[in-house]
Amino acid sequence: MMELPDIVDFVGAWPPFDRLDEEGLLSLCAHIEISYEPSGSLLLEFDASNDQLHLIRKGAVGMYDEDGGLIDKRGEGDVFGYPSLLTGRPTRLAVN
Repeated sequence: MMELPDIVDFVGAWPPFDRLDEEGLLSLCAHIEISYEPSGSLLLEFDASNDQLHLIRKGAVGMYDEDGGLIDKRGEGDVFGYPSLLTGRPTRLAVN
């Protein structure tokens, strides 16, 4: 299990979190939920509600349109889930 200093170091190394001051970064990291997902796990369904921002520590995910076409790939330090999180609208891509 990662300890808070490890989480702060990792999160603070990536945009946009690298722009936070120490207090903001510590506050954010104190509320992070860490999960480990096996390769191929469906992390976001197409056209579903979403209330989480995801930051990839290790591995990679594919982002797929409603027809299953690969739109993008994300890896270490990348985030996903923010468009639906910010707008409150359903997800426009499936992620696994």
